[in-house]
Amino acid sequence: MENLLAADLDSILDRTRLFWDELRGSNIFITGGTGFIGCWLLESFIWANDILNLQAKATVLTRSKGAFYKKSPHLASHPSISWHLGDVRSFEFPTGDFSHIIHAATEVNNYSQKIDFRDLLDVIVEGTRHTLDFAIACQTQKFLFTSSGAVYGKQPNEITHIHESYLGAPDTLDSRSIYGEGKRIAELLCTIYANQFGL
Repeated sequence: MENLLAADLDSILDRTRLFWDELRGSNIFITGGTGFIGCWLLESFIWANDILNLQAKATVLTRSKGAFYKKSPHLASHPSISWHLGDVRSFEFPTGDFSHIIHAATEVNNYSQKIDFRDLLDVIVEGTRHTLDFAIACQTQKFLFTSSGAVYGKQPNEITHIHESYLGAPDTLDSRSIYGEGKRIAELLCTIYANQFGL
């Protein structure tokens, strides 16, 4: 069956071909692999893995493997992907060596529904800390954390592009800033672990 994403995935592979060889024969661990960005990570991973014959494996943390099978059966059943059941804040560490960890898990930032802001903050912060603890335990070589532009707060009208050195921040008096503030704390945790453990 024709892959409708083939042109996009070829474009991704063309732009990143030099980076994939680092994953040859390796095992990676991914949180948030079933979300919007996570699905694209998995699509890109299996495309490069198959075309370049990387023989790499990905273990993906999920709270519901069955739900993901319904959503994306071609990803869920791909032989290079295995599943690890658990919550990002408390998952049992899987056995084995993982050279790379991609931490992309977070709760959906949807303010149109009633959400518990405390739980959202806990998922972001404690989920990051738990995943960093796992990275230290399995002596991973590289850790990638997917953050958000929300860490910079509201973009001033006079700024057309926000540089990573921009020191703006979310408004701590607005509870809707919980996502951006949580990501800022998670970024700080990554810095602490990098400095303390050399991750």
